[in-house]
Amino acid sequence: MECPTQKRTRSHNIISCLPGDKSHAKNAKSPLERLKLFISPNITDLILKYTNQKIESEKDDSVYHAKMDENELNALVGFGLLMIAGVYKSSHQNIRDLWNKDGFGVDIFRYTMNINRFQFLLKVLRFDDMNTRNTRKALDKATHIREIFDIFNDNCNNSYSVGQYVTIDEMLPAFKGKCPLRQYMPNKPSKYGLKIYALVYSRTFYTLKTELYTGNQPEGPYKLSNKPFDVVERLIQPILKSMELITPFMTNRYENPRINRLLRNNIGDVLNIIDEKHIPINKKGRCYVCPRVKDKKQH
Repeated sequence: MECPTQKRTRSHNIISCLPGDKSHAKNAKSPLERLKLFISPNITDLILKYTNQKIESEKDDSVYHAKMDENELNALVGFGLLMIAGVYKSSHQNIRDLWNKDGFGVDIFRYTMNINRFQFLLKVLRFDDMNTRNTRKALDKATHIREIFDIFNDNCNNSYSVGQYVTIDEMLPAFKGKCPLRQYMPNKPSKYGLKIYALVYSRTFYTLKTELYTGNQPEGPYKLSNKPFDVVERLIQPILKSMELITPFMTNRYENPRINRLLRNNIGDVLNIIDEKHIPINKKGRCYVCPRVKDKKQH
């Protein structure tokens, strides 16, 4: 019997760095420090700047209409009242019930800020310059959040290194408010929401890069193709030529010979997942990509 010949490992099959936090992210120990890696000071500074700009335009001397400071912003947006309201699943609850003193309210809401101040801050909270919005809106439908959304994307990319397996797919965070970007997708758990394309690390579910679907944009720098090949080409930029062995997982929407060639030439092998029957399962009935998932139907 002939011994197998040893071949030199190709450079694109060599994993040069292990998945995990990047250098500056390793110093973040507490939950608040971890959160600030993504909602960084430059994001909070922009929110403060634009929100106070809106408050000044209100022209009201009421005590509840004072300018917002950084501590108040953290109490509202950071590990603050909005996040706590989500923990208590209070999205459909009357807001005054959270401030009740009859024993059925949540004490931390009363101790943090007055309900009138809370309602006012939600009303004036802004993420872009209201003075130049109309000009920018002529070029970009998502101009209200574009600046902060791009910074958040950069923070996600700069804080973590992904491993071998990544997934490209779309998600639909639930949203039923008034927004021209809202989409209806009957096959999703929440039928209405904002459609987002995402590049995700399959083992830890870390989102490396996202792209907000805006439909047909006006002519200009933000008019991009929404064809699957072009979406994938933009999403894989953070891992393109990264000298790491990457195996992208693609759903049936992105099963395309051109996409497969693009990924094989620049990243690695491609595994197309048509439906839950094609999810790779080991002998113990677990997905070998996501060890924590015991049942393939949970994907």
